[in-house]
Amino acid sequence: MDGVGQPISLGITYPFNDFTSTGENFNIPLSATYYRLTTDELKAGSANAEVTFIVNYL
Repeated sequence: MDGVGQPISLGITYPFNDFTSTGENFNIPLSATYYRLTTDELKAGSANAEVTFIVNYL
């Protein structure tokens, strides 16, 4: 999710412009959550996930 908790779409370019040109640290405001997509009975189990971000910069 983005910095205000809205879902982001995969495969879409999102610009982040809140950085300085002095080379300081820059935080990208992203977070993750799980969504339940079915109405099936909820059962205990693992819920592992992994994501890779590609960051392009000039």
